[in-house]
Amino acid sequence: MTQLQIDAVLTEWQQEGPFPLSPQLQELLGPSEHGPGIAALLGEKLRLTPGFGGLEIAATSYVGRVEVGPLRVTIHPKIATTTLARMLKYVYGLTDLWQPELPTTVLLDEHGLQDLLVQLLVREVERFWRAGLPKVYRPRTDRLEAIRGRLQVEALARRGVLTEPRIPCRYFERTADWHLNQVLLAGLRLARRVCQQPVLARRAEGLVRALDGVEMLVTLRHEDVLRARSGLTRLTETAAPALDLIELLLEGSGIALDGPRELKATAFLFDMNRFFQRFLSRFLREHAAGLRVDDEQTIRGLYRLLPADADLRRRRPPAPRPDFALSDVRGTLSMYLDAKYRDLWRTSLPPEWLYQLSAYALASPNRTSVLLYPTTVAAAQEERIAVCAPANGNQLGSVVLRPVAIDTLGRLAGSTRRADLEQCAVIAKQLVSRYPADTAMPQEAEGQ
Repeated sequence: MTQLQIDAVLTEWQQEGPFPLSPQLQELLGPSEHGPGIAALLGEKLRLTPGFGGLEIAATSYVGRVEVGPLRVTIHPKIATTTLARMLKYVYGLTDLWQPELPTTVLLDEHGLQDLLVQLLVREVERFWRAGLPKVYRPRTDRLEAIRGRLQVEALARRGVLTEPRIPCRYFERTADWHLNQVLLAGLRLARRVCQQPVLARRAEGLVRALDGVEMLVTLRHEDVLRARSGLTRLTETAAPALDLIELLLEGSGIALDGPRELKATAFLFDMNRFFQRFLSRFLREHAAGLRVDDEQTIRGLYRLLPADADLRRRRPPAPRPDFALSDVRGTLSMYLDAKYRDLWRTSLPPEWLYQLSAYALASPNRTSVLLYPTTVAAAQEERIAVCAPANGNQLGSVVLRPVAIDTLGRLAGSTRRADLEQCAVIAKQLVSRYPADTAMPQEAEGQ
């Protein structure tokens, strides 16, 4: 019986369905002899919920593509391709940031985000390859017709009478076959595998052939990329962006989907929430003058077990870790900020996010926490939520929902023009302010 093909196209945080659900696909989604099921493996990255009415598909902050037998789900980012490319190049320090319209050969609607990452990786490796692959000296021991390096006297003495015109020597050979180049080669092979665009896949294959002589890693692991990054020197530091892109491709394709061998089961999912956090971190560090931004600083002492109950079950009180801690140049903490990749101007605020931000507000010296979220709506405005004591109505703190004009930031990020830098400074000041830009700061808050 022919299975009904399901081709669902969504954007972040969008829900579609119900779709007709065949018995074969239902078996793949749920626990079976092949494993826990595709739905459980994807978890919160992509919610696949089979029900009586059919299959419900709900996207989260992950974008990419999942293919399982007759099911193909594509999640597109709402950010324009050009803007997303500039943001990627800004966050990961890629070259030629201001070249005109880089991603003209990649259409996200047709090829997916992974092709944009593949194109950026191919460009980086091509640039690295044209400059000449870095080589290292490796010690070798061999029998040579002409003496090279150091003569192996002990080996020669053990042989006794010479029976062939070769002498054992120990020497150093300059080679391109070493760990950094091996990781680049493995990254290109991974890029070729996840790429959807044939022309781009051929470019990656051409680079694989150009690295002939470099040994292929059996499997590419995160530890391999970390080792290559830690071994970078002044001569090889230009490979850092390529390693970042390989890490992104490796993270996105690291979901192993088990199913019958005759069925294709692949996934590439990119965490836009993590990427948005990294983008804001770099932007605020560069443009929030006079302030210090620390990433994921643990809040200690917010929760404490009372002495009488501390030894009952030996619990460890939780230590929240907001995305950003804002301090002055002396290190005096001001408040905590969090980044969530969801357009809250268009959608609802999940209660668990409000609970989280409320705890950050109570832990902040100024009793305020800020949630930064991206939006493409020009009319989006800041919202403030008071955290109150129900018994008497007294305000304990406040949570600020602050929109980030992502198209504007994506256009400005990385620019060296004076007017753009001045605009970035104004935006950064607004993002980290306790009060809205159009509201005068109360007298008692001055100097905070």
